[in-house]
Amino acid sequence: MEYRKATVANIDEMTHLLLTEGVNEWNYLPESEVRKHLRGIADGTTQAFLTDDGSIVAFVSYNVGVLWPQYESSGAQHGYLAEAVTHHDYRGHKYRPRPCKDGY
Repeated sequence: MEYRKATVANIDEMTHLLLTEGVNEWNYLPESEVRKHLRGIADGTTQAFLTDDGSIVAFVSYNVGVLWPQYESSGAQHGYLAEAVTHHDYRGHKYRPRPCKDGY
């Protein structure tokens, strides 16, 4: 089991995992927006950490910046968790990306 930062090479697999495992009756995920968000890994606008067990079994993605200045009076950068998903075979087994586990 490896915990690591996602790279451009992981985008397609992460997209597939999120669209197959993350959609449910409470979580609507428009495919075009999911693809746009995860493509941000290529230019650094999106960051992600993942758990890899030969294939990606979980990840959490996030953005850092001043994304909604109308709500942020300080103008300081903030981190925004965007997506988190775990493959159904690994749920309940504590195989989650380290940032969620360790709080960084």
